[in-house]
Amino acid sequence: MIEADSFQTITKQNTGYYKEKGSKFTAFAFPCASEEDAKSNIDRLRKENPTACHVCFAWRFGTSEPYTDRYSD
Repeated sequence: MIEADSFQTITKQNTGYYKEKGSKFTAFAFPCASEEDAKSNIDRLRKENPTACHVCFAWRFGTSEPYTDRYSD
């Protein structure tokens, strides 16, 4: 019997903050059920943070190849 792969995922929204040499970085992590859900959350963050210079993101959906993944910056 082949043991199934396991993975960890995000169960609730969380936020992080980092500052270096006058630059501020805010990180958001939240669970998403689909690409549309992820895009909706990214759009919301852009509207809530209109002065942000970059809105970087990454996601992966699926537990086996072909994965649905995307990343920016």
